[in-house]
Amino acid sequence: MSGRCVECFSLRERMWDGEYRREMADQGFLMEVCVDSVESAVNAERGGAGRIELCGSLLEGGITPSMGLLQVVKQYVQIPVFVMIRPRGGDFLYSDREAEVMKADIRLAKMHNADGLVFGALTEDGRIDAELCMDLLALSRPLPVTFHRAFDMVYDPMLAMETLISLGFERVLTSGCDSSALEGLPLIKRLVEQAKGRILVMPGNKTSFFLFFLFNERLFYVKKIKCPYVYCLVRLFAVADRPLQQAVV
Repeated sequence: MSGRCVECFSLRERMWDGEYRREMADQGFLMEVCVDSVESAVNAERGGAGRIELCGSLLEGGITPSMGLLQVVKQYVQIPVFVMIRPRGGDFLYSDREAEVMKADIRLAKMHNADGLVFGALTEDGRIDAELCMDLLALSRPLPVTFHRAFDMVYDPMLAMETLISLGFERVLTSGCDSSALEGLPLIKRLVEQAKGRILVMPGNKTSFFLFFLFNERLFYVKKIKCPYVYCLVRLFAVADRPLQQAVV
């Protein structure tokens, strides 16, 4: 067995008994995992996640989950569950009727004990839709809110972040306006430096849960730029005689 395979096996065993989450916590990190099923949520918690972003249809990039899914996930996991508020796939320009759907979903998510919310909206010229976001934030309180990866579609990331700060978002999820957080690390570093603690910048990465941590230089760089949160878009699911598999979405 190669050294890399031994490393993978050892890491997997540590993660399943919760050791890896404790190590992450000791280093000041929190891993958020995006899931779209009860099984994925349970396995994410077992695998070391400190928080879940709950979505429907990850194949569409994540949309608002059913309230039934939220209710059952809350029964089976102990870590916080943040709920995606996104009425459809596609772009992040919403009509007045779609905005009404988002507001209704926020009310329902709060009724079903969501621990936080995740949403975002843009204007046609690539700016943050401040008016809509302000309305949605007001409905969301007192829950914490993350602005999702619609941020990666903005025209001016630095200006957009200042808008998010002024609106009152607690976190922003970004891959540095690139195809992955690894490629976008230079911009993520600039965003963290500009934020100065006024908003938490969460490097988002479309990769597998294990591979994210096997690439030590990537985690080292996140440490170096002082990002206390990392985010992983991954589906974890049970199969036949093997308790856990992973697949990149």
